[in-house]
Amino acid sequence: MEQKYGPEKTKVLAKYVGTGAITKAIATEIVETLWGEAPPIEKTKAILLCQTYQLNPLMKHLYLVGYKRRDRDGNYIEDGQGNLVLDWSMQIGIGATRLMAQRKHNYSYLDLTPRKATKEEIDRILGDTADPNSIYGFVHVKDVDTGAEAFGLRGIGKSERIKGEEKGNTHLNMACVRAERLALDRQYPGEMPQGIEVVDERFIETDYRVVDDKAGEAGVSPLIGGGKIGETAGEGEQREGESGETISSPTKAQKTKKIGVSTARDPATIKTINELFKACFDDFNMQPDQVIQELGYSSQSDISELPSECYQKIAAVR
Repeated sequence: MEQKYGPEKTKVLAKYVGTGAITKAIATEIVETLWGEAPPIEKTKAILLCQTYQLNPLMKHLYLVGYKRRDRDGNYIEDGQGNLVLDWSMQIGIGATRLMAQRKHNYSYLDLTPRKATKEEIDRILGDTADPNSIYGFVHVKDVDTGAEAFGLRGIGKSERIKGEEKGNTHLNMACVRAERLALDRQYPGEMPQGIEVVDERFIETDYRVVDDKAGEAGVSPLIGGGKIGETAGEGEQREGESGETISSPTKAQKTKKIGVSTARDPATIKTINELFKACFDDFNMQPDQVIQELGYSSQSDISELPSECYQKIAAVR
């Protein structure tokens, strides 16, 4: 533990490893010790999440991540004091997701899932809307007590960057992680936190804050230059918050200004949510949260239209 957090943090946190109930006081001390530099609102959300769902960051249940924000030219943005401007994102491990479901329910996995979706399954669920350049994960769960069944199908672009790839993480694994979260959400609706990215904690550093700028790793804002995990649509409701987009509200100095649609851009070439966000930034100087708001949705997980259709809708009013 000392190698992960250092001697000072270890001294504070050691008593909370394997602790029982997570009270607000315990959650506050853990969050403040690990991510003291995060904005107060983000720390408050993390503390409430830990307390409400009894999650312990020291058990790899939850992470608070700071992403370095970049401008259109790819340069890091600094504030008036010369400090890097960070966009913060909360993430939950897939293990914690299973834990939350298993606390109240007894369920099992069917059809040898999680696994790669078969062509028949993809065709049956997505039809001709499936992306041939994506890999799809499939999960089928059954509640042992009620007999209720639910499935989840999620995809990820084969060319998308994923966290932990250098440690053995794969696109198929991430597709299965997202498919499993979708299946559990459907089986037990409203029981788990929504709009939070789900990650595989096996490939995540425990003390997860700001990471060096390396391609394919967390720590780099995905808003410019394509960064973090992308997600391919699955089963119509599509593109959860776990796609990994870091969304931040613009400051007064960053208000949207119209740049003009690229005359060479064909909306049909925009096939993923990442490509939609980047196209809207390049053409309209819009951040992801502005894109979501413009489309009339409250969160990325609500988007049900194809990325190309979303772009056309925005371009029509810009």
